[in-house]
Amino acid sequence: METPVSIATAYFYNEPTMIPAGGLVSEVVTIAKKDLKAGDRIDRIGGYTVYGLIEDYSMAKDKELLPIGLSEGAILKNDIEKSRPINYNDVDLVSDSLVRSLRKMQDGQGI
Repeated sequence: METPVSIATAYFYNEPTMIPAGGLVSEVVTIAKKDLKAGDRIDRIGGYTVYGLIEDYSMAKDKELLPIGLSEGAILKNDIEKSRPINYNDVDLVSDSLVRSLRKMQDGQGI
């Protein structure tokens, strides 16, 4: 019952129902499942190229690690070894992604 009420409150009143007290605390970052080559396209969550790993939000932000939600369709600019985190500088993101637009809004609001 709480989920529909939260969605309705956010949609109709533009008000969040839950906000972390101290700001964001964690981030699910993108990790290579296998050796990847420059020019490879990242598939999707649950696909063959990457997986997500939870990290401390401040550390992920400081190291510019790529959130898993932004990874789908990104093209690698660099070779990435298996099990290595992927950061923003390693990829060209899909420019017209709704998720990317929403992420920019989130980052700009300092949530």
